[in-house]
Amino acid sequence: MKWVLLAEDSDEKALHIIEVLSDNGVSIDFVRRSKDIRSAHMLLEKYDFALVILDMTFQVSGRAHASTEALAGLRILQHMAAAWNKTPVVITTQHEQFSDDNVMVQSLDELRNLCLQAFPENFCGAIHVRLGEDKWKSELDRLVKEYI
Repeated sequence: MKWVLLAEDSDEKALHIIEVLSDNGVSIDFVRRSKDIRSAHMLLEKYDFALVILDMTFQVSGRAHASTEALAGLRILQHMAAAWNKTPVVITTQHEQFSDDNVMVQSLDELRNLCLQAFPENFCGAIHVRLGEDKWKSELDRLVKEYI
């Protein structure tokens, strides 16, 4: 069975994503979840993942008073690129705009273009998640089938 890294801090969103993975034959036993950057880095070093499903905005560390970064997912992609890790990455985000101290991303299309240019070995797509709708699940389903 192939391993999947789910880098997602929202429990509700993670459950929906796991449902899509399960519908595609991925056992929950083969999904490793990270709620922060630090644990994502550790898991990427420990496992050989077939796919990474990456939230763009989440906690920097698992500590009680950890800060949330709007573009934390970019740090994980940078870590993967530096380690020559070419695992496919699908971004799942509930946001349409992102900004931190150094970067301002005005739209999901702009984020897609940025990731395509900066991480062509990894980036496979970005999906706007709306938990009350099912369209995003169909998009994720298509990408999971392609890479698992």
